Amino acid sequence: MRISEALHCTSWADVDLDAATVRVRGTKTAQADRTLGLSADLVERLRKRAELHGTTGLVFGVTYFTTKLGQPRDRNNVSKALRRVFAATGVEWAGTHTFRRTVATWMDEAGHSLASIANQLGHADINVTAKYLGRQDTATHAAAVMVIPAKPSKPAKGSKKHLHAV
Repeated sequence: MRISEALHCTSWADVDLDAATVRVRGTKTAQADRTLGLSADLVERLRKRAELHGTTGLVFGVTYFTTKLGQPRDRNNVSKALRRVFAATGVEWAGTHTFRRTVATWMDEAGHSLASIANQLGHADINVTAKYLGRQDTATHAAAVMVIPAKPSKPAKGSKKHLHAV
């Protein structure tokens, strides 16, 4: 999930904690709308968040100003806060997009199809996903498996019929 999707497009109405899913919609394109599974740990954290802040508005909306409760958080402020957390934990090289790429890589290494990874990422085109994963275009070798129909030649008198390529 993109950080903008989490901050601005994910309302509590899109979250089904019992089914452990979240519907992501209102994103870049209609094809980016999708339903994603949630880990048991994330479901538990979201339950606690719901208990603390309620289930009105956006899941990751503002919680510290009652007049703005559930409204979108500023992405730049969230990014700055995350950079501080990353630095404090020794991963200052990480950014919000790092985890998105990590999930894509792990899915790829686990043998998921490009279509499945594209769905997770909200890519409308699997070629974007392939590029995202750093896959290089390779030859398809289609020509090696193509068979050109043979044309029968006239058999010599008394010989068995045989074919030759054109």
